[in-house]
Amino acid sequence: MGLGNALNLIKKGAARGKEIGFRAALAYGVRKLHDTPKRMAGAVFGEYSSEDLKQQRETVFPREIKFSILVPLYRTPLPFLEELIRSVQAQTFANWELCFADGSGADDPEVGECVLRYAAKDSRICYHKLERNEGISGNSNACLAMATGEYIGLLDHDDLLHPAALYEVMKTICDTQADFIYTDEATFESPDVKQIVSIHYKPDYAPDQLKANNYICHFSVFSRDLLEDSKLFRKEFDGSQDHDLILRLTAKAKQVAHIPKVLYLWRSHPQSVAMNLDAKTYASESGIRAVEAAADTMGYPAQAETIPGCGSVYRLRYALLSEPVVSIVIPQWKGGASAAEAAEYLNDHTDYPNFKVHLVGENTCTEDGLNTAPSGPAASYGEGCRLGAAQTDGEYILFFDSSLRPEHSGWLTEMMMYAQRSDVGAVGAMQISGKKLHHTGYVLGFGSKSVVGCPYLGYPQKFGGYMHCLCYARDVSAVNGGCLLVKKADYQRVGGLDASLDQAFWDVDLCLNLRKLGLRQVWTPYAVLNRTSRHKKVSVQTEYFQKKWNAVLQQGDPYYNPNFSRRLGGFLIEKK
Repeated sequence: MGLGNALNLIKKGAARGKEIGFRAALAYGVRKLHDTPKRMAGAVFGEYSSEDLKQQRETVFPREIKFSILVPLYRTPLPFLEELIRSVQAQTFANWELCFADGSGADDPEVGECVLRYAAKDSRICYHKLERNEGISGNSNACLAMATGEYIGLLDHDDLLHPAALYEVMKTICDTQADFIYTDEATFESPDVKQIVSIHYKPDYAPDQLKANNYICHFSVFSRDLLEDSKLFRKEFDGSQDHDLILRLTAKAKQVAHIPKVLYLWRSHPQSVAMNLDAKTYASESGIRAVEAAADTMGYPAQAETIPGCGSVYRLRYALLSEPVVSIVIPQWKGGASAAEAAEYLNDHTDYPNFKVHLVGENTCTEDGLNTAPSGPAASYGEGCRLGAAQTDGEYILFFDSSLRPEHSGWLTEMMMYAQRSDVGAVGAMQISGKKLHHTGYVLGFGSKSVVGCPYLGYPQKFGGYMHCLCYARDVSAVNGGCLLVKKADYQRVGGLDASLDQAFWDVDLCLNLRKLGLRQVWTPYAVLNRTSRHKKVSVQTEYFQKKWNAVLQQGDPYYNPNFSRRLGGFLIEKK
């Protein structure tokens, strides 16, 4: 949806501004925007011209790859089935086979008869009638037994592929050597394929987000070599078999690639999961088992639970494998709140058992548990963090703004759940100001100056975000230095903080340096800190930061789909 339409919706909320204030009115309008069906057939179907599709059909690729598309059948409505077959036959890349395993009963022969009529005219269509219905997992595994392709694609029995889907996947494989590929998708209101209900624009591969929410889903294609044996799905995960499979395969893949184009159309009708997430009541329970199994395989056991009101979306509570010392650096800087008061508050409101506070600057105190660094008041918060880090002796460093106050005593434990992992660099927290969001993870290239910004700034704290993205821990490009946790060894590996960015962007710079080491940055909404005072915004050092990270900024943010606007609010669909 374009910016103009977004503003129109927000204006409707502004009528309530006298009652609830401007920012709340803004949030009201954006909530309505996210809740409103998006009639966006143009955005979905207007991406390729007839000439584009013609050129795709004529393209010769440097590799020979055959795709096996697996479709388990069970009492599929014939109009849906025929539309599905025709959507695959319309593919501009022609080296595919369509493998159907039919679990429909003997009293429902029409499904098999329909497929066989198409198979008689198209040898790429394969059909196998099962002796009995073996459920989604068993029927899908039967499809795999028929497959002869090097790459496997998954297609539900009532959904559709865009004509360019396999071409784009093939092009991506040749360009990147990816062994797992996924695309964006849209849901349409059956029977009108142009009646788009919602569009799911996804981030690039984000393993923490994937554990919390199967955002990858459709259209997924992967190398047969990733499969451990002759089976695709594990029956014990029926209901969340796709989530379990995707977690397993992406963890093994050498290269996961995301195509930020809508190439899969998910049909919404009264019996479908797209229309009603309660259509499979057992999905949440099997989903919990799937994400817990993935955490165990990773070596960091976790307990998962569903997030109320969010469908099959999960919160993970990782077990702490140890409780190392966390050095909390609280600078006293010119214009900042009292560092000593913040330290005293943390001592009384932190249940993590092994931390040590390091005060930097004046107005320090010498009570037990409070250490002072010898420097005077820092000129800026960033300078204080840089000077204070050199005085720490803990295994972890936590940079902490003296204006923040934890909303609950488990805040540091929640952050350590992620910081302990060997694949994680920096961990950030949800920061609020009153009951409004202040920090939800940074997006590169976001905001009025297209440098770095924070989506949903000023929205109500309980706002769930696009696809519930504010309800679970997720991968981000950078986190705010007001509350940033990092292993001291990793901090030292990247050379600490850049003194040229003491006034601004030092936290983003640190995160990007950690990313160069192959480490991920994680933001969690379950460590909540309230900002009691506001800092004056600084715009200095922007040019230096932009020059230093120009190539990265030009590439865009991997966790923020390029189809989203970089301007108003966040996660709004850019006008095409």
